[in-house]
Amino acid sequence: MLTEEQTVKAFEIMTDYFYRAGVLYSTSETGEGYLAYWEKKTKPAVCPALHMVKRFLCELPLKASLAVMQSGGEQYAKIFKKEQNYIAVSMVVVLREFQGKGFMHRVLEQPFAEAEKKNIPCVLDTDTPLKVKNIFAAA
Repeated sequence: MLTEEQTVKAFEIMTDYFYRAGVLYSTSETGEGYLAYWEKKTKPAVCPALHMVKRFLCELPLKASLAVMQSGGEQYAKIFKKEQNYIAVSMVVVLREFQGKGFMHRVLEQPFAEAEKKNIPCVLDTDTPLKVKNIFAAA
C-alpha cells in the first residue's frame, strides 16, 4: 500500500511518461481535463518508458516502486494480449474545480470517436465501475 505522498508522486511520474510518449491529451488549452490513450497495435516508446522506470527507482522507495510497476505490468499484459486491436484509455483526470460539469464525458469523446471511426472497441481502464456509469449517464 502506498502512502498519499507516494501515490501523488507515482501519478506525477506516469503523467510525465504519457506526455513524453505522446499519448497525453487535454480537453482544451485551459486544461480542464486530461487523458492518456493509444491504439493497442501501437508499440510503447522505449525511451520514455526507461525514463519512467528510472524515476520510479530514484524518487520512490523500492517497495512502492515495485508495487506500482507490478500493477502497471499487469495492465500492460492485459492490454497487449494477442487479441483484436482497440483504443486503450489508461488515465482520465478532471481538475477538481471542473468536476461535476461534464468534462469527464468531454475528455472521453476523442478516444471513443477515434475507436468508432476505426470500427474498433475503446477500453477504459478504471478503478471503479461507478465512474463508467457516471460518464455514460451524462451522455
